[in-house]
Amino acid sequence: MKKEKLFIRDSADDIAFEQCEPSDDDMEDFDRISPSDDDTEDFDRISSHLVECKCRSGSGSDGSLKRALQIQKRIADIKGSSAHADIVMGDAVYLRVSTIDQELLSELIPSKSERIQLMHYAYTYDQETVTYLVGNPNGDVLFGLVVTFEPDL
Repeated sequence: MKKEKLFIRDSADDIAFEQCEPSDDDMEDFDRISPSDDDTEDFDRISSHLVECKCRSGSGSDGSLKRALQIQKRIADIKGSSAHADIVMGDAVYLRVSTIDQELLSELIPSKSERIQLMHYAYTYDQETVTYLVGNPNGDVLFGLVVTFEPDL
């Protein structure tokens, strides 16, 4: 729910859940609750990410689909050869990026208004991360970014 409001005036497109490895602090908390060593193997932390989806089209003179394909290739360059293989197979490529690396973030999300929209979601919904997915008109996801909003922007 929106901070200090009883209603939500805007919304993200979806919410995604991710299973995470427990941190040392999580394990200490878990051990206080359930001291048996057998239980720690069953402990999984789930985190949530708001999701913003964008569709890039090849129609018109904006070239947004062409630019999205260039960004997809750039992400694959960052990740390495296995990501290029994913693209060849028609799969999306994914990358985690932090707001600390503003130059990379601006390169991967060239629209300032879209970066502001993601920041707005993170602040409004008190989230550390927002997932940004970009697809084509066929409904295929080209790439996804999990953007972490650091406390010091």
